Formats: sequence, C-alpha cells, structure tokens
Amino acid sequence: MQYPESKVDPDTARRLELWEKQEPVRVSGTLVIDAQTAVPLGCDLRGHFKVAGNGDGPAAELDLHSVLVTSAVGKDPGLKTPQYEPETSVPHAVKDPLRFLGKAPAAPSAPPAPEEADDEDEEAAPQR
Repeated sequence: MQYPESKVDPDTARRLELWEKQEPVRVSGTLVIDAQTAVPLGCDLRGHFKVAGNGDGPAAELDLHSVLVTSAVGKDPGLKTPQYEPETSVPHAVKDPLRFLGKAPAAPSAPPAPEEADDEDEEAAPQR
C-alpha cells in the first residue's frame, strides 16, 4: 500500500492497527451459494473477536451476528434507465476557459487564402 508522503492518517492508522491485532476467538455459520453463478443466496454468520489492549486498558471484544437473505431470485428488480440530461448551457472551464471566466477571446484574424499565401511566398523569395 502506498500512502501520500508515506504517512497514514490517524483514522486509517486505527483501522490498520485493528486489522493487524484482531484475533478471531470464535467463528461459525452457514453460507448458501448458487452452484452455477456463485451468487450468495443467504448466510447466517456469527463471530467473536478480540483486540488486545495496549497495556494500559483492557482488551476490546466484539460479538458479531450477520444475516443475509436474498429473495425474489429471477424476478425483474424494476430498475429503470435514468433520464438523459442535456449538456448545461454554461460553458465548461476546461473546454473554453476564457468564455468561462467571462472574457471573450479576440476575434481570430482570417488566415490568407491559399493562393494569396503562395503569391506572398514567391514575392518574398529572392530570385537568382
């Protein structure tokens, strides 16, 4: 894991410490999985975890009971496609920064026609 400036923020440090120090005391349960799709259809899991104290305080303990029941398998979930939202009328800063800041760009000067540009180049070139 690579953290910004090789430092871990206090919340993440506490979570990592818990992850490293937790000890499962007792874990049991049932997990029902569809054999063809590997979709979990249900579970009933129980666990008791312990995290040792830092010497000053007592150990922390957690009893956990998690139940998952899947119903309506094979039925239409009723999800609908969200409505299309047209682009906003406000110009986006990245696409057109000057217009976004309210500064209209200077009108671009029209480039010379290709024939005129060739004539100018020929005139400017020294003849031998």
